Amino acid sequence: MNQCVMSAKNIIRGKHHPEFLQEEVLTDIFVQTAQRLPQKTALIEAEQQISYADLYQQALVMA
Repeated sequence: MNQCVMSAKNIIRGKHHPEFLQEEVLTDIFVQTAQRLPQKTALIEAEQQISYADLYQQALVMA
């Protein structure tokens, strides 16, 4: 079986680790990432890339 498929199955069906669980939502993770890594690429579509800082600013305008 393909190594990637085996890895994915191990992740999905692997041992339960409650110590890694955190109470956070996706928006919190996104904001923290945008603050920590503003110039890193957040999205790539075809030939276009957008940084976390730009994406965060667009999200603020839409909110």
